[in-house]
Amino acid sequence: MKKSVGFLIILFIAVIVVNAWSIVSLLDQYNIYNEASQNNILSVETVEKSNAQMQMLSVAQLILYFLVFVSFCLWFYGVHEDLESFGVKDLKYSHNQTFWGFVIPIVNIVRPYKIANEVWIESSVDEKQRKKSPVVLLWWSCVILSMVFGYASGVFVAFSDNVEMFKNSILLLTVADGLVILASIFAFSMIRKIEKKQKQRYAAN
Repeated sequence: MKKSVGFLIILFIAVIVVNAWSIVSLLDQYNIYNEASQNNILSVETVEKSNAQMQMLSVAQLILYFLVFVSFCLWFYGVHEDLESFGVKDLKYSHNQTFWGFVIPIVNIVRPYKIANEVWIESSVDEKQRKKSPVVLLWWSCVILSMVFGYASGVFVAFSDNVEMFKNSILLLTVADGLVILASIFAFSMIRKIEKKQKQRYAAN
């Protein structure tokens, strides 16, 4: 089995670093607006500097998320395809759904989780391990929650007409970034464990 995950792991590490930086910047921005709401003084220069940094981080996050999405789907397709080489038949999901399951609206809320569990279960040699994984559940829960908090933050920004609402949007976005970090950690764990399971199954065959 030749399936390098090195680049994907590097991307996850980069996501963790950039999002940690983003959280620090968001909390700094929150303090700026919090101080302004208390003292009724807001430095335009400070705000512009903070906004410029956040815009840079947002661009970096978008690029990283795209690269992670493409790399993860390729890896996901590969490990799902490998199930056939183990002699696994009657898979519930096709290999192509490892990509389309992430893209199609509504379907992408649960399909990636179900396919990941299928890969986890069918990659296991030991019958005792052939059950749903809490790591997969934690990974996908963090992904979904990060999107929910990110969307909520955007709604607050769109309809904010005072400093307090804007401060709340910053806090929501901070939580979203924190959940992305957790999702990356759980994804890293899931990938390494599935890789280990499939190597063991190859050896057993």
